[in-house]
Amino acid sequence: MTAVTAPTVADLRAVTTVTIAQAGAFLGMSTATAYRAAAEGTLPVITVGKTRRVPTPRLLALVGLPYEPQGEPEHAGSPA
Repeated sequence: MTAVTAPTVADLRAVTTVTIAQAGAFLGMSTATAYRAAAEGTLPVITVGKTRRVPTPRLLALVGLPYEPQGEPEHAGSPA
């Protein structure tokens, strides 16, 4: 099994979701423990189709940090 590198706070603030394994690595958990926490509901997840992801604002909130996204996302159809 490949080890998952823990994302930094800056990494998390640059994206809206991460995998359960990445969230676990950030929290210092093994992948198995992270998936167990997700199944128990103690690690917040959203499900889209068959994919489960951890919203980074909620992950950061678990450790008492604000999300503070890096820059404003560009939207299709926005005036230049």
